[in-house]
Amino acid sequence: MFKYDIYFHGILCLDRILRLDAAPCDEKNAHVLEETICPGGDATNSAHAAARLGLKVILHPNQIGRDKEGRLLTATLKKRGHKLIDLPLVSRRTPHAYILALPDGQRQVIGNFGKKVIQQPRLELLKRSRAFCFDNFFGAASQRAAKMARRSGLTVFANDIYPHEPHFPLCDFVILSSPIRNVNEAKRLLQKTKQRTKGAVIVTMGRNGSMAIDQVGKFYRQTGFKTEVVDSTGAGDCFRSAFIFSFLKNREMQSSLRFAGAFAALSCRGLGATGYLPSIAETERFAGK
Repeated sequence: MFKYDIYFHGILCLDRILRLDAAPCDEKNAHVLEETICPGGDATNSAHAAARLGLKVILHPNQIGRDKEGRLLTATLKKRGHKLIDLPLVSRRTPHAYILALPDGQRQVIGNFGKKVIQQPRLELLKRSRAFCFDNFFGAASQRAAKMARRSGLTVFANDIYPHEPHFPLCDFVILSSPIRNVNEAKRLLQKTKQRTKGAVIVTMGRNGSMAIDQVGKFYRQTGFKTEVVDSTGAGDCFRSAFIFSFLKNREMQSSLRFAGAFAALSCRGLGATGYLPSIAETERFAGK
């Protein structure tokens, strides 16, 4: 009997987000319109978005510091209500980032992540989970985590892992964020990556939507959604969580891409990766269902 829908294994940091009225440059000052401090990191953002969609999640992050940032992260995450793997605070600075949210919807990230250390997934919790999603930030530790999830029989989702990496073939779904904006280029990327896996590969292209190739080599295309953009931080993480939600609900690929794209677009209406997370009903209305 499964207790959890998805086990997230990956990065946790503290984000300081500044929404600016202009891009900083040598000859022009930029002014802060709004700012916030919140938990960040791919796995952390994805876990919160998945919980918003009603999934029961486990968040297994990297170690954080025994400083005020670390204490703030721990307290904030515990309030969110999903299962948090308790890791001891260590004597190093908590990973953190400064994110500049620009008027055109783009962002600039200035990170201070230091040495990132993460423990292996807990086998007893893996066995009580339906799916596993990992960040590819931890080298050999990420590889071992993927192998553990595969051996435990979970559906494995990976974020930004590439074909040359040894654990790429272990993944059932690979979701790549790409600067590619041309559909033909995206299709070539999908064809190339598909050669290394029996699973499906999805490439997200920001406001230009997404493309996918499924397990049998069929292509899918989903155009982007127009929406008000306050901050695009975490949109890819929201896409991933919404796609996993759709998969666990047994939706077909095209429907999953559409729902995930709509959820990600709506998330851009708030400041911070999880500053605005729409409901299922709002997402489906926006997607045109």
